[in-house]
Amino acid sequence: MHLDRKFLKIANDFEKKFVNQGLDENRDIEKTLDLGWELLSGLSEAEMTRIKPEFIAKYARADTQWWKKSHDMR
Repeated sequence: MHLDRKFLKIANDFEKKFVNQGLDENRDIEKTLDLGWELLSGLSEAEMTRIKPEFIAKYARADTQWWKKSHDMR
């Protein structure tokens, strides 16, 4: 997927899923942070240029696509 399209898809998903939390949705901070990392999982680790590597290492979940690729797990 072209990089511009990838970023556009993530931006659209962010708007739909993260920003537009429904009035009836009671999402706590843990769920909100998990959703944020889930949305970012569409990016490679190298594309997460505004996130400190130590935060990625500490908080990103091991079931994301880029984590599996960077750790040779399929």
